[in-house]
Amino acid sequence: GTGAAEAVIADIAVGDRFVYLLTPEQVTLGDIPPGSVAELPLSLTVPPAYTGPQRLPITIRLADRRDRFRWEHPLGLMLAK
Repeated sequence: GTGAAEAVIADIAVGDRFVYLLTPEQVTLGDIPPGSVAELPLSLTVPPAYTGPQRLPITIRLADRRDRFRWEHPLGLMLAK
């Protein structure tokens, strides 16, 4: 859009108890001007004995301070086996 994203917060949800998130589950990205990007650091670990799905169940939720601007999407990371 043409307006800034305001007070953006990212929530990272992991849907498997054997996928360990090493970064905070919630990160404040702040204001993002139109046409700009913000980086979301993400670090995780999966044990060698992991038997869950190859596509890791991680979802990113972004929320602007205004309720009508929310976005949720599976991250789609694939685990090489």
